[in-house]
Amino acid sequence: MRVRTFLAPAGGNLMQLMFSSLPMLGVLIYFLYSATIRPSKPIYNIPEDVDDDAEIQRYIDETGSLVPLYQMVHIFLGFFVLWSSLAVYITFFVPKRRRLMESYLNSSEVERVVGDIYYKPTRSRCHMTDYAYAVYAHRRREGCLIQKRVRTYQPYTREKVAILVLKGKPYSGQAQDDIDLDVQSYSGDRDRTNYASCYSITWVIFTLLGSIYIMLQMDKIDDEFEERANIWRVFYGTILIATPILAVGGNLLKWSLHYNWVVNRGETVRDEQLTPTSKEKAFTRLKEEDSEISTCLSDTCVGQELSYDNQEALEKGMKNVPKTHYVSMT
Repeated sequence: MRVRTFLAPAGGNLMQLMFSSLPMLGVLIYFLYSATIRPSKPIYNIPEDVDDDAEIQRYIDETGSLVPLYQMVHIFLGFFVLWSSLAVYITFFVPKRRRLMESYLNSSEVERVVGDIYYKPTRSRCHMTDYAYAVYAHRRREGCLIQKRVRTYQPYTREKVAILVLKGKPYSGQAQDDIDLDVQSYSGDRDRTNYASCYSITWVIFTLLGSIYIMLQMDKIDDEFEERANIWRVFYGTILIATPILAVGGNLLKWSLHYNWVVNRGETVRDEQLTPTSKEKAFTRLKEEDSEISTCLSDTCVGQELSYDNQEALEKGMKNVPKTHYVSMT
């Protein structure tokens, strides 16, 4: 089975990141070279005694077209914000998400229930992950079910699977199989994540120093079109205001939304409130054969690990289907 990962990417994505950034690196290096030789261009070295328009035009023609230095600074600062956001994402968001997933497996404050995972294919190409709907019993409201959207690594519908729920957070249910695959996907990937973090931080330093260098080059030429008076204000505004808001604030907001989605999002419904399609899928297998009920009463069936709502009926050996299979596991 191929495990699709995005927030915890599998091996190889670091090299993809490096190779995909090479074109932009080439462009920025060209900008630095252009800024270095800019003071030596003929248009900036016209002798003071030259006042003939034709002679001045000759200097302009020899110079050719130029990319304004202030536009180069804007591009460097734009990449600075993007790489800062990525660096904060890799060093802050990814580890916190991984610790959240690992808490389902390692924490003692976890309850196990039995539920269903209903997979609905997503046709949009914008989604790089698969999602499904988990349905399981509400631990605090008898007769109610919780229905929530979850991330899945197994793109098909599964029934009677273990759902892990954090204690005190009834809407935090996640399929144990999906969490196992999620944790497994990055269990040996921590060094690669550190390399990606160092790589993005290197880009942050490079774009910051590059923008400063180009601004210093602007001071060496006399060009009224270079907007030297405003460029330093743009620089400080980007470094001190825009970057903290977008890189730090954006990732904090993203983490808050993601944590709330994983732990707190969901809806409480009763059996009759399920959609007709979901209800049909959810309760079709409740009409089990008497032999399956008998098997669950045997010593070799995993059913003995479950505490059914209709335990009394089972103990009496009645050949009735339990009221619901959304039950807790001991």
